[in-house]
Amino acid sequence: MKQKLDVRHVASVAENKWAEIFNVLAPDLEDAIARPGRHGPCPLHGGTDGFRLFRDVHKTGGGICNQCGPFADGFALIQSLNGWRFRETLEAVAACVGIERSDSRNIPPVRRRQFREIETTHDAAQARRKLRQVWEASVSLHDPSAAPLRRYLLSRGQLQMALPNSKVIRFHPALPYYDEDHVLLGHFPAMVSLVRDRTGEAGSIHRTYLTEDGKKADVPKAKKLMVPHYGPGTLGGGAIPLNEHHGMLGLAEGIETALSVTLATGIPTWSCVSATMLERFEPPENVHTIIVWADKDLSGAGQKAAAGLKLRMWELGKTCCIMSPPGEVPEGSKSIDWNDVLLRNGVSGFPRRRERAA
Repeated sequence: MKQKLDVRHVASVAENKWAEIFNVLAPDLEDAIARPGRHGPCPLHGGTDGFRLFRDVHKTGGGICNQCGPFADGFALIQSLNGWRFRETLEAVAACVGIERSDSRNIPPVRRRQFREIETTHDAAQARRKLRQVWEASVSLHDPSAAPLRRYLLSRGQLQMALPNSKVIRFHPALPYYDEDHVLLGHFPAMVSLVRDRTGEAGSIHRTYLTEDGKKADVPKAKKLMVPHYGPGTLGGGAIPLNEHHGMLGLAEGIETALSVTLATGIPTWSCVSATMLERFEPPENVHTIIVWADKDLSGAGQKAAAGLKLRMWELGKTCCIMSPPGEVPEGSKSIDWNDVLLRNGVSGFPRRRERAA
């Protein structure tokens, strides 16, 4: 009889053992493990000093890269580094810490990466050209060719209804996808979203790679952020402004989560892309109330980021509260968000009125 792996159990057993786990599953992290909290080369794309492991890495296994973004825990870091699916990662970590199951497979081979020399000086003009090329090649959500994006939004809870005239969400019919070794894996339909910095200036583009039938593309990382034209790691405080606000503003990590909130509650909600950007968000001056629609993660990263933002907003004299998804994280998953609530319970899973939410 197959023994089902429980994410919480594996994470609990792996706690304080991530250094040993990385030695087996992520040997490229050897130098970073020896200097937690200190900057060094990214294990995904190289460079010189854009990556660091968190100081509590032995407990959580987490780290962050200025270009790739945050890795909330060791599962996320190993999954990205080796290009594995989450199930493969979970099984490999379980095997490393002595949790066996009758149907377990051998750990896939892990090899060290050989990075080529890359230019470390940021070329703002080239980055700006790339961003402009992607945006100018995109079309409106309502264009006949944008059917894959409409199918994707429909499958996530009819989210297209929350984007009647969006100017920040568009469709690219054939966006190239490069892996971490700069190898072209193909061209895919994609949702492209404009990310603005804390001043409101267009700074980057978030990409969600899709299939023609409206599913996420089978690539190592279906969601990626382009390098901002003024350099990696410079978007802190910004967001994807999905709609107009009138003093009350909702915030969420993912685009789908933000659209789910807007659809279900009518509260204008922006996507901050990641937990790191959510915590650093800088609201427009005319925003007086912020509702944070937090992700509920096993790692606690989403809740921690939301709490950090709330405290900072209070210090600025703004009203701020946190709404967490009801229920527990499903077995086999790492998190639950408000889009999951919409798909599971419909709008009945949300507060019924704006006043109640606030």
